[in-house]
Amino acid sequence: MKKGIGLLGCRVRPFMENSFHHGYDVRGADGFNDWDAEKFGKLVTATAVNPACYPQVLERYRDMDGSPVIFCGPVEVDPSLVERAAMNGPVLNAPSSSIAKSRNHDFLRRMAADGIFFPETGFDYLPGAKSLIKEYSSAGGVGVMEDRGGELLAGQYRQKKIDGLSVGAAFLSTRLMGITNHINRVGEFGQCGYMYGGLVYPADIENIHERAIKNFGKRAGEESGLTGWWGADFILNGQGAYLLEINPRFTASAELIAQAHDIDLVGTQTSAINGGTVDVEQKPPPRYHATAVCYAKADCVFNDALKWFELGARDIPHDGKAIKKGEPVISLYAKAKGYEVCMSKLKMDAGKLYSGLTGGAGK
Repeated sequence: MKKGIGLLGCRVRPFMENSFHHGYDVRGADGFNDWDAEKFGKLVTATAVNPACYPQVLERYRDMDGSPVIFCGPVEVDPSLVERAAMNGPVLNAPSSSIAKSRNHDFLRRMAADGIFFPETGFDYLPGAKSLIKEYSSAGGVGVMEDRGGELLAGQYRQKKIDGLSVGAAFLSTRLMGITNHINRVGEFGQCGYMYGGLVYPADIENIHERAIKNFGKRAGEESGLTGWWGADFILNGQGAYLLEINPRFTASAELIAQAHDIDLVGTQTSAINGGTVDVEQKPPPRYHATAVCYAKADCVFNDALKWFELGARDIPHDGKAIKKGEPVISLYAKAKGYEVCMSKLKMDAGKLYSGLTGGAGK
């Protein structure tokens, strides 16, 4: 008999697909181009979702199925919602106290040791200094912008801008599971700004950085009480690894790592949350795994959902959906024996995608 699981978030399709292939009966709420999510489970709602409506979505989910639920980004950064949900049924997320601690800048500063640094953060504008404006509750680069001065809005802060290689690390409780390169601002994918653009696994980084990140995961996992899958983003340069933030949930890195090593994400999450041991053998993968999000270069209309699904694309809109310039169109995937080959395949597929969009999106 299949085990039921609920996945609620704004981009849960990757985790619905992984769960489906590992034998789970999946229900989910997905607000990110979810035509293909229906191939891997039942959607609680067919409309886009956001954190403000999650109490209602959760209530509808509970009415349909009493299975455990896992909150994905960005709603898991609201500890009170996770805590309330746990009062009404099993929630397979880290404790709310651990979630709150992992997003606290004082805690992140304390975790900066042994080759890990935390960039300066604050609220005052420093003329001449390079900094970014971020939001405490955002995910996937939403709300990140260059600091031009001026007053901050509620929930915003300033963080010193660090130059270097951007990577994402995925952990299972205190164990480093893998590190991915971030794909940022690639013109062939219509990417700009600081929105999430994609990943390549494994990341080719120096051993000193990998050891620092591995030790960080053990230290942060133990002191925060984070259990299950979680992630952290870093900028790597000659000074060390700069910790940008902790995401106490399934991250995009986990999807590629799970693909490469055939990992049951829900099974390992369940075991970790319940205090069990997790036995996952991790040999270096024989191929690189990559994904890139293509953003609309102009207002357009998407079609051919089935065609792109069969070609291996995911996060697919419904046929006939109007997409505005700057919004995500689709996620492309590639596997190859080298990083550059992966990127070439992704760029080739992106060219085919844009040429097939109506409304000038390929300009």
